[in-house]
Amino acid sequence: MRLEEIFPFSLSEGLKGLEVKGICDDSRLLRPGELFFIREGEGFDVFSVLKDIAHKPQAFVADRKDREKVFFYLKDKPVIFVDNLWETFQKAVDRNNNLLQGLTSLFQD
Repeated sequence: MRLEEIFPFSLSEGLKGLEVKGICDDSRLLRPGELFFIREGEGFDVFSVLKDIAHKPQAFVADRKDREKVFFYLKDKPVIFVDNLWETFQKAVDRNNNLLQGLTSLFQD
């Protein structure tokens, strides 16, 4: 799926056609080509693993307030900054599921 299917709001030209293979917010489950949401877990500092996983995701989504930390670890990867990371994650998962359901129904007809 393309990023603009997940994020219908204005994306920079460089991000619009970017293809992602899925959505993930758990660094242990992250697969190459996915869109990774940089969300801290309870008792877990996600920024401590960013350097080690930076090669896997196609792009990242981060809270705008973490901009400085994100750029410290991710120098050459596309990052989408949002105001409410949890809400954006939930909407992205919903859009992803709707897209997948639509594709599944096409093959069932």
